[in-house]
This record gives sequence, C-alpha cells and structure tokens, in this order.
Amino acid sequence: MTNFLLTALIPVLIFAIISQINIQQRLKENLSDRIKSNLDTAEKNLEMVLDKYETILYDFSTDRESNSTSLRKKLSHICNQFTGVEGITIQLKTGEIIYYESLSSLSRLNTNADKVEIPKIERGAVYFGDGKPVKIADKNHYMFYIARNITDYRIIENFQGTVVLSVNEERIRRAIASDIGSREYLLSD
Repeated sequence: MTNFLLTALIPVLIFAIISQINIQQRLKENLSDRIKSNLDTAEKNLEMVLDKYETILYDFSTDRESNSTSLRKKLSHICNQFTGVEGITIQLKTGEIIYYESLSSLSRLNTNADKVEIPKIERGAVYFGDGKPVKIADKNHYMFYIARNITDYRIIENFQGTVVLSVNEERIRRAIASDIGSREYLLSD
C-alpha cells in the first residue's frame, strides 16, 4: 500500500511543483509587464507636464519687455493662468530680481523669492528641487523649479538674465502617480 501511494503521489507532486513554478513565473512576468507599463505611462505624463511648463518658460524667456510694471502683470497672468505655476523669479544680468508668487500674491517684498536659488545654465532648461518647503499661511508647499536663461531671440548669445518657474511639486507627483497603490518620489539629480 505504501509503495502504491508513493508511486501514485510522486507524479502528482512533480506535476504540482512544475505547475507552481509556471504560475510564479507567469505572475512575475505579468507584474513586471504592469510595472513597465505604469512606468512608461508615468514617464509620458511627466514629459507632457514638464514640456508644458518648459514651453511657458521658453515663451517667456524669449519675449522681452523692458517695462517692469507690464512684466509684473505678465508674471501674474502666467501664474494665475497655468495650474501648478506658483511663482516666477527673474534675475536680470544687472542683478535686479523681479518676481511674482501666486501663493501670496506678492510681487514686491517677499522672503520666499529671495530663497529661490538661481542656477548657472549652460543651455536649455534646468530642472531642480531643494526639498525645503515654502511656508505660507502655516501650510508647507514644496516646489519643483525649472530654470532657463533669458536671451534676445535676435542674438541668441546676448544673455539677459535667468528666469525660474516655481511649480507646485504636487502637480508633478500627480503626473507620475499610478493606480496600483505605489508611492512616488522626486529625487535630486
């Protein structure tokens, strides 16, 4: 009886083990495919959102206006028109800083604009974050920054200054969020 049971159970056990291994491999492949698909979707969404903000920045950095009052109005218009844009800081080559923050509706004296780090830019746009919250009305707002040099479109080498777009980090997170209960992290570099 023991020999019969062993003879009958061995093929069943081998079949069960092989089936279990195949199921595990298929589950891993399925999970890997879903992860890759979610990452591809997140990458496309992130590129789309960043392209939108970079286009705003590019249009602004190549459109020159010398009147600071009309420039502040334009900054206010950009911040209020485009969701997620919380502020714009401009540092001219003379060192003068012009800015607008939609979070506090300020365009003159503001400590948050003084904290925006203006990077040195070789060419194109630079993306960065500092991980430090901007505190307004006892609420922390984290920013993601996109910077670009301001140039005279007629003479590209004619450096005029640097413009930094402050984008609410939550807007970037939503672009890369997936529906599978994952967590998103924006990292430096």
